[in-house]
Parts: sequence; C-alpha cells; structure tokens
Amino acid sequence: MKGNHARARVLTLAAGLLLTGAVVAHAQSMRQGLGKAEEAARGTVAGSTRDFLTGAIQNQLAESSLSKVAAQKATTPAVKAFADQSQSQSQGMLGQLRSLADKKGVQAPTQPSGQDETAIQQLSGESGPAFERGYIREMIKRKAADVASLRRQSTASDSEVKSLAQKALPVEQGLLGKAQQLDKQLGGGG
Repeated sequence: MKGNHARARVLTLAAGLLLTGAVVAHAQSMRQGLGKAEEAARGTVAGSTRDFLTGAIQNQLAESSLSKVAAQKATTPAVKAFADQSQSQSQGMLGQLRSLADKKGVQAPTQPSGQDETAIQQLSGESGPAFERGYIREMIKRKAADVASLRRQSTASDSEVKSLAQKALPVEQGLLGKAQQLDKQLGGGG
C-alpha cells in the first residue's frame, strides 16, 4: 500500500509539473502572440502618415538646429528673438511628433536629413547680415513647406494626425509671417 501511495504522489507531482510547464508555455505563447499582433497593428500605419511623421520630424530637427545656430550668431535683436521662438516651437512640435510616431509604431528619425545637414553647415559658415538674411530666407522656405504640409494633413483620415496638424497650422503660419516681416526689415524681397 505504501508503494502505491508513493507512486500516486510521484504521479501527482509529475502531473503538476507538466501542468505548470504547459501553463508557462501557454503564457509565453500568448505574450509572443500579443507581440506579433502589436507588430502587425503597427505595420498598418498608412504610408502617407508614416511619410508625414518622418518628414515633419526631420524638418523640425533641422529647424531647431538652424535656430540654435541663429540664436548664437544673430546680432539683430529681432532675428535673435525669432530664432529663440522658432527653436522653442520646434522642440515642442518635436515632442508631439515623436509621441505620435511612437504610438503609431513609426521609427522616428533622430537627426536632420543629409541635405538638411549640408544646409545647416553652409549657413553656419556665414556671419553678420549675410548669415541673418540666409537664415531668415531658409526659415521662410521651411515654414512655407510646413504650412503646406499641415494644410494637407489637416484633412487627413487619421484623426490624431489631423488634430495635430490643425493645432500646429496657426503656429506655423504665425512664424512664417514673422519670418517674412524680418526678411523685409533685413532688406530682402519678402
């Protein structure tokens, strides 16, 4: 009888271990399945949303870098103030764009494009009035592109992109207007 009891305990213990192993394996399988489901959901972001987010992030990185240089090199108080405001706005916008990109599973760029880096380096080599005019003209070009992009995205089918664009559009329009005024003050054509 003792032998049967011992054998029954061993079998019960073995069954318990097998059951525990099965539960652990099932839990791991579920976690992997959820990871795959999450990956699949992240992969369903529309190409236009992905392109907008990556392009906007790279552009804001470039604008922030340009404005940082301008805040250090500008001698005209109005240009320096614009550079500070533009850099602050770019940093805020970057935070929103990165957060949305992360939520959508879009890999956010960490630096400006190569073309933007070249423009930043070229402008950094300038000084005095030539630097200030070059900076303001570059910002007019960039802000005009920002406004056009945000206008398009303000009717996007993705409600989060649409909301972000609708909130950012008036800010970018305001900065574009300020840059155009500064260009006139610096003797540019507008």
